[in-house]
Amino acid sequence: MSLQGPLLVVADSPAADLTEALSGAGAFPIIDATWADAPTAFVSVKPAAVILAEPGPPERAAAERMLGLQIATATAPMVPTLARVSDGHEPPVPFALAIDASSPHARLVARLKAARPPRVTPCQSCRATMPSTTPLC
Repeated sequence: MSLQGPLLVVADSPAADLTEALSGAGAFPIIDATWADAPTAFVSVKPAAVILAEPGPPERAAAERMLGLQIATATAPMVPTLARVSDGHEPPVPFALAIDASSPHARLVARLKAARPPRVTPCQSCRATMPSTTPLC
């Protein structure tokens, strides 16, 4: 499954290696944001998925709460949220899928692909084959 974005990667320090792994897997576009900018970026970008790239709690608890609230109340059917965590820590956003920070980026990419809902596109050729009396047309 493709990683069509936008994807929001949240980290206070650059997560270039993770961004490179996502890009190598076909993710586009990838938006990097700090925790301070993450709530604003979420509203303006409307990402297909959010990745919390740094293990441990962020320095700004207000931004953490705001981002969590925005993800939970997003109008999209589901915004998959993955969080890299270190031993004994919970994800900063309670409903995020926790991924061990020491695991390879390929595992995070695989989990992201599995967590995303399938894209459903209308099939124009299907309309041509259905009788006009079918209530689905």
